[in-house]
Amino acid sequence: MKDALKQLYNKLILDRQKNPVGFEKRENAQTVLDAYNPVCGDQFKLYLDFAGGRITNATYHGYGCALSKASTSLLVEGLAGKSVSDCEEFIEYYFRTLDNDDEQAPEIYKALALAKKFPGRKKCTTLSWEAVSNFIGTTHLRENGE
Repeated sequence: MKDALKQLYNKLILDRQKNPVGFEKRENAQTVLDAYNPVCGDQFKLYLDFAGGRITNATYHGYGCALSKASTSLLVEGLAGKSVSDCEEFIEYYFRTLDNDDEQAPEIYKALALAKKFPGRKKCTTLSWEAVSNFIGTTHLRENGE
C-alpha cells in the first residue's frame, strides 16, 4: 500500500501542487464557483471571466490535498481561452482519461488517473472539474453567446 501511495503522490502531482498555475483570488471575477468536498474538507473557489463566448480568465483559490490542488491547477490552465463547447470537450476528455487507461494522455492526466485505485481519493481529482461542468451545463452562456 505504501508503494501505491508513493506512486499516487508522484513528482508530477507534487510539483503541480507546490507550483500551481492560476492560484489567484479574484473577488471581481464575473463568475465565482464553489467546489467543496465535505468528506475531506477540500474547498476551492473558481474565478471565471467570459467574453465573446470564451473564458478569458480562469483562476482559483482555496485549499485541499495535493491531488485536488494539482487537478484544479490543471483545470484552470486548460480553460483559459476556450469556448464553452471546447470546455465541455476538455472536461469530458479529462473524465474519460481518469476512467480509462489512455496511453496518448498527457503524463499529468495519467498521474491523476492513479487515484481510481483509491476510491476515496478519486473525488479529489474531479471536485473542481465537476463544479465547472455543472456550471457550463446549467448556465445560459450558450444561449447568450457569452
